[in-house]
Amino acid sequence: MGLPPRLPDPDAETTGPLLMRVSIILVGRHVTSRPVRRLLGAAVIAALIGGCSSSGSTVSPAAPATAVASSAAAPTTTVARTTTTIAGTTTTTAVAVAPETYAVGRHSVDLVDTSRPTPANGTFPGAPTRTLPTLILYPAAGDPSAPLTEGAAPAEAAYGFPVVIYAHGNNGSPELSLPMLTRLAAAGFVVAAPAFPLSKREAPGGHTAADYRQQPADMRFVLDEVLAGRVGPTPAVDGGRVAVVGHSLGAITVLGLTQNSCCHDDRIKAAVAISGTQAQWDGKWYQPPTTPLLLIHGDHDDVVPFSGSTEVFAAAPSPVGLVRLIDGPHTLYGPPWLDVVAATTIDFLRAELDDDASAEAALAVDGNQPGLATFQQR
Repeated sequence: MGLPPRLPDPDAETTGPLLMRVSIILVGRHVTSRPVRRLLGAAVIAALIGGCSSSGSTVSPAAPATAVASSAAAPTTTVARTTTTIAGTTTTTAVAVAPETYAVGRHSVDLVDTSRPTPANGTFPGAPTRTLPTLILYPAAGDPSAPLTEGAAPAEAAYGFPVVIYAHGNNGSPELSLPMLTRLAAAGFVVAAPAFPLSKREAPGGHTAADYRQQPADMRFVLDEVLAGRVGPTPAVDGGRVAVVGHSLGAITVLGLTQNSCCHDDRIKAAVAISGTQAQWDGKWYQPPTTPLLLIHGDHDDVVPFSGSTEVFAAAPSPVGLVRLIDGPHTLYGPPWLDVVAATTIDFLRAELDDDASAEAALAVDGNQPGLATFQQR
């Protein structure tokens, strides 16, 4: 059984400022790399999503690109240690240090996978290839407070920047996800966000979720192109630090890509599933090697219920993280939800990709906001 043909787009809300943090308390345990275990049947998926597929939900248009400033991506505080020696006594003190933030550049590129077809959809007869218009956002040289800039000069990093491949929701697009994607790029990630052939807004024949099983391979193809340097001007990237992030149908895609043997890619070291659940795939779930996973979900989601993530979290081996957004809806890329979604995603990615214990400590702080969010892990 496939997913219902229409899933409301989760990706369009306006941005808001990140929460300010003065300091964090460093905790000792680092999140290790073990995944989540859980499979919801296709009938459950249809019941969860199908009831909302004709709800008539509307999506506000994305803000113009020039209106999204990279300075919106306030950095997570990290912890450095200074050592002082006085009269033979050595004292080590934790000192809060903000990671570097960047201006953000952007460009778009059409990536064409000639190895796989696009199926027929409504009035669309299909195509022998899969065309993936892809938005690239990247750390740029210059003032971090500058607005998002087309073709900005790339920043430099000693070992290259980590990579995030982003999956939009049904009837979504990379442009509608700019508030989230810009924060990731400003935090030091090269982001590649493809528009999926049939689930994107204005897809030929009308947007549909039925093609979701092809989307993990779309993401793998985009990653291939990024690592091969075939996506236009970007900073140098580090192929050993790769993550995937997805929202709604994009989160379902991420779960298939990182947690099912049908699609698993060992290059991916961390995954974030926002407002997601599990669907039918052709392989087996949670076969080693596995991918670390963070779940983020609003507990008042009327499209993909919060239980979609709590079921995953309950069955997961330790450690796994779940951010619950109190009274949070399905659409989370606006205030006040974006603050927590962006901060916890960045914390988690830094913890996993950089083995950064201070980022793990920040995750516990950013995920626990009175009246707004709670965080648990095991």
